Amino acid sequence: MLREPRPAAALAAHESAGKASTLKPLGEIPAPLQRHLDDNLEWMSELDAMAMPAIFYRDTQGRLQQQQGAARPHALTEILGRAD
Repeated sequence: MLREPRPAAALAAHESAGKASTLKPLGEIPAPLQRHLDDNLEWMSELDAMAMPAIFYRDTQGRLQQQQGAARPHALTEILGRAD
């Protein structure tokens, strides 16, 4: 998916297809893409992020907080605020 011109659209198509997805793994990861993945892994390590998504935010007292992994809807409302 990362090699696709529109990765987000490729991911959406893959997820909506379910088991009918035609996505296949790469036989070999191109060097520029591998560098990008390595850089991302290093950045996650520096931030002590062990899961994706990882959201870093300041709470109401201004302290840095983090949410790793998929957050429950009530947690997202607390982190991001209400949409209305």
